[in-house]
Amino acid sequence: QMHSKVVLVTSGLLILLGGLALFYSEFDHSSRSLTAPAKVQAALFHAVSARTAGFNLVDFGTLSSVGVIVMCLLMFVGGSPGGTAGGIKTTSFAALILAVRAILWGREDIEVFGRTISKENLYRAFAVGTISFVVVIVWFTMLVATQSLGFIELLFECVSAFGTVGLSMNVTPKLNALGQLLIVFLMFIGRVG
Repeated sequence: QMHSKVVLVTSGLLILLGGLALFYSEFDHSSRSLTAPAKVQAALFHAVSARTAGFNLVDFGTLSSVGVIVMCLLMFVGGSPGGTAGGIKTTSFAALILAVRAILWGREDIEVFGRTISKENLYRAFAVGTISFVVVIVWFTMLVATQSLGFIELLFECVSAFGTVGLSMNVTPKLNALGQLLIVFLMFIGRVG
């Protein structure tokens, strides 16, 4: 039951906070031509889609820099365990956030909903997060070194490939053969976990 609560609360917060961030960051950018209700719908849709499906309602080539960062964070976290979404998973993300909270509050144990998260689970979440971050940075560095495309667009492509999201800022067709192979291998690593 604790697992279900963590998944639901973390997913809800990611959708809500991600949607708010995308609404405000994209109001005059990628969502510029939409009506106000459609802007809200697009922001919430993309906050979900970035973590799971990879569908988009606007041209991601026109995302603001803040929008790209928000999308990258959502894609990196990904979905929940047991699903087909990629990323480090909501439970690992929640464990890391709860560990930071415990450190800031000076507590020895990491607690959520009246239960303690075991050190083994915390170490696993830390390892998954760290290894995933390092893999994305290494692949991103290789892409930057071998492609003559924009820095932020390549970052978006890397995180999307790692999270097996399928979103693009219209850069994938512009990658050379090596870049496309790097993206394919990164998708494979992201899928295998």
